[in-house]
Amino acid sequence: MAMAENLVTRLQLIVLSGTDADVLRLVTVANEVFRPGPHEKNGDAQRPMPATFVRASGPTPAPTEATPTPPTAPGTLLDANGQEYVG
Repeated sequence: MAMAENLVTRLQLIVLSGTDADVLRLVTVANEVFRPGPHEKNGDAQRPMPATFVRASGPTPAPTEATPTPPTAPGTLLDANGQEYVG
């Protein structure tokens, strides 16, 4: 929230204390940022984009049995793969 407030304050300072060229440049950049994309219609309701899933071609490998991990001592740190952190 603080970042948005700082951005608004900076934009206001450009308008209040900047030259005419600075203000015109700000308006030009804002127009480019907020302009609808080439495939968007003005006033078109924003709809969620459909998900596109890509599947690997060919058969999937059969799952292999994972070896059980040995029990760890209390207080041992493990990463996402079950590997012990070494400090």
